[in-house]
Amino acid sequence: MFISNISLNPMAPMHTRKSPALQPRYFNTSRTPAIINLKHKDLFKPSAVSSVHTCLASSSTKSVQIMDEITKNVEVRSSVTAAEMYKAMFLDMDVVIPQILPQLIKSIQILDGEGGVGTIKYLTYGQAVKATSVKQKVIVMDEEEMTYSYIVFEGDILSQEVESITNHFTVVPTDDGGCVVKLRVVFTPVASEIVPEEYIKDTIAQSFQVFKATESYIQAN
Repeated sequence: MFISNISLNPMAPMHTRKSPALQPRYFNTSRTPAIINLKHKDLFKPSAVSSVHTCLASSSTKSVQIMDEITKNVEVRSSVTAAEMYKAMFLDMDVVIPQILPQLIKSIQILDGEGGVGTIKYLTYGQAVKATSVKQKVIVMDEEEMTYSYIVFEGDILSQEVESITNHFTVVPTDDGGCVVKLRVVFTPVASEIVPEEYIKDTIAQSFQVFKATESYIQAN
Protein backbone atom coordinates (compact mmCIF):
# COMPACT_ATOMS: atom_id res chain seq x y z
CA MET A 1 0.00 0.00 0.00
CA PHE A 2 2.05 2.92 -1.39
CA ILE A 3 5.29 1.42 -0.04
CA SER A 4 8.17 3.32 -1.58
CA ASN A 5 11.88 3.85 -1.06
CA ILE A 6 11.89 7.05 -3.11
CA SER A 7 13.32 10.04 -1.22
CA LEU A 8 11.10 13.11 -0.72
CA ASN A 9 12.03 16.72 -1.65
CA PRO A 10 9.40 19.52 -1.96
CA MET A 11 11.85 21.87 -3.63
CA ALA A 12 12.42 19.51 -6.57
CA PRO A 13 10.53 19.98 -9.91
CA MET A 14 6.80 19.21 -9.85
CA HIS A 15 5.76 15.64 -10.57
CA THR A 16 2.66 14.51 -12.42
CA ARG A 17 -0.14 12.31 -11.09
CA LYS A 18 0.90 9.18 -9.25
CA SER A 19 4.40 10.64 -8.78
CA PRO A 20 6.33 9.75 -5.57
CA ALA A 21 6.59 12.18 -2.68
CA LEU A 22 9.29 14.82 -2.51
CA GLN A 23 11.85 15.21 0.30
CA PRO A 24 11.12 18.26 2.53
CA ARG A 25 13.24 20.79 4.34
CA TYR A 26 13.95 20.60 8.09
CA PHE A 27 11.99 22.81 10.42
CA ASN A 28 12.59 22.84 14.18
CA THR A 29 9.17 22.99 15.78
CA SER A 30 7.09 21.96 18.80
CA ARG A 31 4.97 18.86 19.40
CA THR A 32 1.24 18.89 18.71
CA PRO A 33 -1.20 17.61 21.36
CA ALA A 34 -4.02 15.12 21.07
CA ILE A 35 -7.21 16.56 19.62
CA ILE A 36 -9.97 17.49 22.08
CA ASN A 37 -12.81 14.99 22.41
CA LEU A 38 -10.88 12.26 20.58
CA LYS A 39 -9.80 9.58 23.05
CA HIS A 40 -6.94 8.14 21.02
CA LYS A 41 -6.01 5.85 23.89
CA ASP A 42 -9.23 3.97 23.15
CA LEU A 43 -8.27 3.70 19.48
CA PHE A 44 -4.66 2.66 19.81
CA LYS A 45 -2.64 0.28 21.93
CA PRO A 46 1.11 -0.46 21.93
CA SER A 47 2.37 -3.27 19.76
CA ALA A 48 4.76 -5.93 20.98
CA VAL A 49 7.15 -4.88 18.18
CA SER A 50 8.48 -1.77 19.88
CA SER A 51 11.57 -1.48 17.69
CA VAL A 52 9.50 -0.14 14.78
CA HIS A 53 7.23 2.06 16.93
CA THR A 54 4.08 0.19 15.96
CA CYS A 55 0.60 1.15 17.16
CA LEU A 56 -2.57 -0.80 16.50
CA ALA A 57 -5.87 0.91 15.66
CA SER A 58 -9.35 -0.46 16.13
CA SER A 59 -9.35 -0.81 12.34
CA SER A 60 -6.79 -2.78 10.32
CA THR A 61 -3.32 -1.36 10.94
CA LYS A 62 0.20 -2.32 9.88
CA SER A 63 3.56 -0.67 10.43
CA VAL A 64 6.63 -0.81 8.21
CA GLN A 65 9.99 0.84 8.82
CA ILE A 66 11.82 2.10 5.71
CA MET A 67 15.41 3.13 6.49
CA ASP A 68 15.13 6.09 8.92
CA GLU A 69 11.43 6.55 8.20
CA ILE A 70 8.52 5.18 10.18
CA THR A 71 5.46 4.18 8.15
CA LYS A 72 1.98 3.58 9.53
CA ASN A 73 -0.76 1.92 7.49
CA VAL A 74 -4.35 2.36 8.67
CA GLU A 75 -7.70 1.39 7.12
CA VAL A 76 -11.14 2.62 8.18
CA ARG A 77 -14.53 1.64 6.73
CA SER A 78 -17.49 3.85 5.94
CA SER A 79 -21.05 3.33 4.78
CA VAL A 80 -20.87 6.33 2.41
CA THR A 81 -19.82 5.83 -1.20
CA ALA A 82 -16.21 6.11 -2.28
CA ALA A 83 -17.02 8.96 -4.68
CA GLU A 84 -18.75 10.98 -1.94
CA MET A 85 -15.91 10.44 0.51
CA TYR A 86 -13.18 11.35 -1.98
CA LYS A 87 -14.98 14.50 -3.10
CA ALA A 88 -15.73 15.83 0.38
CA MET A 89 -12.46 14.84 2.03
CA PHE A 90 -10.08 15.90 -0.74
CA LEU A 91 -11.60 17.78 -3.69
CA ASP A 92 -13.74 20.04 -1.49
CA MET A 93 -11.56 19.94 1.62
CA ASP A 94 -10.61 23.64 1.56
CA VAL A 95 -14.25 24.55 2.21
CA VAL A 96 -15.64 21.44 3.93
CA ILE A 97 -12.99 20.78 6.60
CA PRO A 98 -12.97 24.30 8.16
CA GLN A 99 -16.78 24.19 8.10
CA ILE A 100 -17.17 20.88 9.92
CA LEU A 101 -14.02 20.98 12.12
CA PRO A 102 -13.25 24.65 12.90
CA GLN A 103 -11.83 23.64 16.29
CA LEU A 104 -9.20 21.62 14.42
CA ILE A 105 -8.65 23.60 11.20
CA LYS A 106 -9.87 27.18 11.15
CA SER A 107 -8.96 27.93 7.54
CA ILE A 108 -7.15 26.58 4.46
CA GLN A 109 -5.50 29.03 2.09
CA ILE A 110 -3.84 28.24 -1.25
CA LEU A 111 -0.43 29.92 -1.43
CA ASP A 112 0.62 28.54 -4.79
CA GLY A 113 -1.10 26.44 -7.47
CA GLU A 114 -4.68 25.71 -8.45
CA GLY A 115 -5.52 22.82 -6.15
CA GLY A 116 -3.82 20.00 -8.07
CA VAL A 117 -0.38 18.43 -7.84
CA GLY A 118 2.21 20.97 -6.73
CA THR A 119 -0.29 23.14 -4.86
CA ILE A 120 1.01 24.55 -1.57
CA LYS A 121 -1.57 25.19 1.15
CA TYR A 122 -1.40 27.11 4.42
CA LEU A 123 -3.58 25.70 7.21
CA THR A 124 -4.46 27.72 10.29
CA TYR A 125 -5.35 25.57 13.30
CA GLY A 126 -8.30 26.08 15.61
CA GLN A 127 -8.50 26.22 19.40
CA ALA A 128 -8.27 22.44 19.88
CA VAL A 129 -4.66 22.46 18.68
CA LYS A 130 -1.76 24.22 20.40
CA ALA A 131 0.07 24.44 17.07
CA THR A 132 -0.78 27.54 15.04
CA SER A 133 -0.24 26.69 11.38
CA VAL A 134 1.27 24.34 8.84
CA LYS A 135 2.26 24.30 5.19
CA GLN A 136 1.61 21.28 3.03
CA LYS A 137 2.19 20.40 -0.60
CA VAL A 138 -0.05 18.20 -2.77
CA ILE A 139 2.14 15.54 -4.37
CA VAL A 140 -0.45 13.07 -5.75
CA MET A 141 -4.01 13.75 -6.88
CA ASP A 142 -5.78 11.22 -9.10
CA GLU A 143 -9.59 11.42 -9.18
CA GLU A 144 -9.92 8.29 -11.31
CA GLU A 145 -7.88 6.14 -8.91
CA MET A 146 -9.23 8.14 -5.93
CA THR A 147 -5.78 8.76 -4.48
CA TYR A 148 -4.53 11.89 -2.73
CA SER A 149 -1.17 12.57 -1.07
CA TYR A 150 0.40 15.57 0.56
CA ILE A 151 3.56 16.34 2.50
CA VAL A 152 3.69 18.51 5.63
CA PHE A 153 7.00 20.32 5.31
CA GLU A 154 6.74 23.44 7.47
CA GLY A 155 4.95 24.60 10.63
CA ASP A 156 4.84 24.11 14.37
CA ILE A 157 2.75 20.96 13.98
CA LEU A 158 6.08 19.24 13.33
CA SER A 159 7.95 18.19 16.48
CA GLN A 160 11.66 18.80 16.98
CA GLU A 161 12.32 15.15 16.09
CA VAL A 162 10.28 15.18 12.86
CA GLU A 163 11.48 16.61 9.56
CA SER A 164 8.28 15.94 7.61
CA ILE A 165 5.05 13.95 7.53
CA THR A 166 3.68 12.52 4.28
CA ASN A 167 0.07 11.32 4.07
CA HIS A 168 -1.00 8.97 1.27
CA PHE A 169 -4.76 8.34 0.97
CA THR A 170 -6.67 5.88 -1.22
CA VAL A 171 -10.46 5.53 -1.19
CA VAL A 172 -11.63 2.07 -2.27
CA PRO A 173 -15.29 1.15 -3.05
CA THR A 174 -16.72 -1.88 -1.25
CA ASP A 175 -19.30 -4.38 -2.46
CA ASP A 176 -21.93 -3.07 -0.04
CA GLY A 177 -21.83 0.41 -1.59
CA GLY A 178 -19.59 1.89 1.08
CA CYS A 179 -15.85 2.43 1.01
CA VAL A 180 -12.55 1.84 2.76
CA VAL A 181 -10.20 4.78 3.30
CA LYS A 182 -6.61 3.59 3.34
CA LEU A 183 -4.01 5.88 4.87
CA ARG A 184 -0.24 5.49 4.78
CA VAL A 185 1.58 8.00 6.98
CA VAL A 186 5.35 8.38 6.59
CA PHE A 187 7.23 10.11 9.40
CA THR A 188 10.67 11.30 8.32
CA PRO A 189 12.75 12.00 11.44
CA VAL A 190 15.57 14.45 11.88
CA ALA A 191 18.90 12.61 11.61
CA SER A 192 19.61 10.39 14.64
CA GLU A 193 16.27 11.29 16.24
CA ILE A 194 13.46 8.94 17.27
CA VAL A 195 9.86 9.96 16.57
CA PRO A 196 7.91 9.72 19.87
CA GLU A 197 5.17 7.09 19.91
CA GLU A 198 2.71 9.55 21.41
CA TYR A 199 3.34 11.99 18.55
CA ILE A 200 2.60 9.24 16.03
CA LYS A 201 -0.64 8.32 17.81
CA ASP A 202 -1.77 11.95 17.97
CA THR A 203 -1.07 12.51 14.28
CA ILE A 204 -3.08 9.47 13.20
CA ALA A 205 -5.84 10.39 15.66
CA GLN A 206 -6.20 13.78 13.93
CA SER A 207 -6.63 12.08 10.55
CA PHE A 208 -9.22 9.74 12.09
CA GLN A 209 -11.16 12.72 13.44
CA VAL A 210 -11.20 14.36 9.99
CA PHE A 211 -12.48 11.10 8.48
CA LYS A 212 -15.30 10.73 11.05
CA ALA A 213 -16.36 14.37 10.71
CA THR A 214 -16.40 14.08 6.93
CA GLU A 215 -18.45 10.90 7.09
CA SER A 216 -21.01 12.58 9.38
CA TYR A 217 -21.15 15.61 7.08
CA ILE A 218 -21.91 13.44 4.03
CA GLN A 219 -24.57 11.45 5.87
CA ALA A 220 -26.27 14.65 7.03
CA ASN A 221 -26.36 16.08 3.54
